[in-house]
Amino acid sequence: GRLAAGEWDSAARITEFTVLGTGHSAAEPMEAHVTWDDERLYLAFRCAQTGRPKAEARERDGPVFEDDAVEFFLQPDPQTARYFQFVGNSAGVFLDGEGLDAKWNGDWQYRAEVGDGYWQGEISVTWASLGMAPPKDGQVVGFNVCRDRVTPGRELSSWAPVAGGFHDPNHFGELVFAATGASTREEVAPAAGPEPVRVRLIVDWKAIGLDPSRVRLTAPHIMHFQPRAAFRPDEEIPIEPSKGWLLVLENR
Repeated sequence: GRLAAGEWDSAARITEFTVLGTGHSAAEPMEAHVTWDDERLYLAFRCAQTGRPKAEARERDGPVFEDDAVEFFLQPDPQTARYFQFVGNSAGVFLDGEGLDAKWNGDWQYRAEVGDGYWQGEISVTWASLGMAPPKDGQVVGFNVCRDRVTPGRELSSWAPVAGGFHDPNHFGELVFAATGASTREEVAPAAGPEPVRVRLIVDWKAIGLDPSRVRLTAPHIMHFQPRAAFRPDEEIPIEPSKGWLLVLENR
């Protein structure tokens, strides 16, 4: 759970994260690292953090995504919809699943550490638990790294420019395995498709007796309809053509 100096120098490094649905740079920087051997995939990350990160989930497969958390997505075959998700918080607690099914459990090792102005973690998972043979030189898999930041304010950001939510394998980036040579990171353009329409809700908060600074709009996960998401009252909400959101207003 502690990134030692020089330990990840030979791994691929990912540094550019944008806010979900906007394309704007994330408010606080994050970097991630990826490497591998014949037995496991290895991942590491470090997030700049204002204030102590929230870490209320204490059990595996609990609501870790409601904490300050980092998410990794791996799609063994980019030509199919099958993918795996890992979500870890700063207390070393994680959720893992196959697609939206959190009942699936993989062979993960995860440790995290909180420091002054940052938190970080290291993760590994066996290829066997992902149903994969060790990658061949040049093999490509779908991949994404995302961040759930809730402290000091809510912000969702990702490396690959997904649309609507993190569970969007059609817009994952690509991870290319190389047996030799320097690690590289390439920007991968998202698959062509209609741009989402961005809307803002107009609410008479005084009429319904609520303080908008204490309100959050949440989208519960609904299988085959929408991913889990959260929005501020004044935030633009991306809506893909022919789709929509079922939103719940929460007064905190």
